[in-house]
Amino acid sequence: MSGFSRAAEVQNIYKIEFGSIDIGTMIWTLNNDQEKYISKIILKDRGLLSVLYRFSGEYLSVGYLEKNKFISSSYSQKWQTKKKEKVVKILFEDKKTINIILKPRETEKLRIDFTNFEKTTDPISSMLNIFFSNENNFTTIDGRRVYKMKKVKNKILINDYYNLWADHSRKDLEYIVIERGKNKIGFPERFKIKNKGLVFSLKKINS
Repeated sequence: MSGFSRAAEVQNIYKIEFGSIDIGTMIWTLNNDQEKYISKIILKDRGLLSVLYRFSGEYLSVGYLEKNKFISSSYSQKWQTKKKEKVVKILFEDKKTINIILKPRETEKLRIDFTNFEKTTDPISSMLNIFFSNENNFTTIDGRRVYKMKKVKNKILINDYYNLWADHSRKDLEYIVIERGKNKIGFPERFKIKNKGLVFSLKKINS
């Protein structure tokens, strides 16, 4: 794959800011060999804001490469604050979602059958496809929502958005802006993420 050699490990550390306030770090690791890839994201609060709002997150995608595309086999995420902890686990087979496990268990009725979507993958794999090939032809599923992530110039747009459990079409994630720096492919130097009406900036702090 152009921009990323097999049997390699890449680790990127990003500083997370809200406005001019340093609120945390993101460590994104990608391991790849001849048979599979493992990509992990760790989020951790820091700075003065962590006294008021503590958070941590772990996201893990495991899959394989097919024609230079990241194809997910499993995905898990854990998000924790002072007041709550949420866990999501997703299994894929033949590029389709076959099972979703949520903790706490969802009490709402499933409104959309996620097994009906063709060519699904998890959010990490979708981002990797965009980083390393500048396109993503999969439907992204994160356990609670399905959507398309499409790169237009330097912006990743969120389209065809559906909530699996909630009876509304409101979407939290609006778009992602990526700034590559000197590298035309691979992990960007900066992100800007608009989520729930708020804009967060992520800047790579390791070389």
